[in-house]
Amino acid sequence: MKKVLLIIIISLGVVNVANAQEVGKLWLGGAAGVGYTKMKNAGNNTSGFNFQVLPEVGYIVNTNLSVGMAVGYGQFKYDRDVHQAIDQKKFIVKPFVRYSFLRFDRVSVFAEGGLGYEWGKPGKHMNEINTFEAGIRPGLALHLSDKINFITKVGFMGYTYSKQGDAKLHDFGLNVDMEDVLFGVNVFF
Repeated sequence: MKKVLLIIIISLGVVNVANAQEVGKLWLGGAAGVGYTKMKNAGNNTSGFNFQVLPEVGYIVNTNLSVGMAVGYGQFKYDRDVHQAIDQKKFIVKPFVRYSFLRFDRVSVFAEGGLGYEWGKPGKHMNEINTFEAGIRPGLALHLSDKINFITKVGFMGYTYSKQGDAKLHDFGLNVDMEDVLFGVNVFF
């Protein structure tokens, strides 16, 4: 048992030393996500498709902490039987701080805390939508090499405020659906 514990401690030390060499590096990359929804309800059929693309740039501050900014584009397209179709194109800005709290040989688990702003217009004759968010996105990074990481972010826990015309929406909670699952790649320099 003592040998196993010693091997685990040494392994964690080696991982931290290897990660310490990354301090001060920049990364370019990003993430993308897609989703599809279909609902049937008493003759009111709705189907929808959404996607978002979020290129990002970041800087590694220390072995566990990084800062970054994602700027991207998204689109939500819903067709309704009884209402007009919605085709919302949106612009997205999300500064963030990423903290890696578990590190293994080729995998690290992180939490990404940040703020977000989205602006979009759902249709020709509809008011624009402004959305602000503050929260945490958990994620996983797979270190494919010293220069490339595959990342995934799953879910969002936090507060969201949306305004469209006179309508306002306050939302606080944990969301884990296809709109909140992102996959991407980061390349380090």
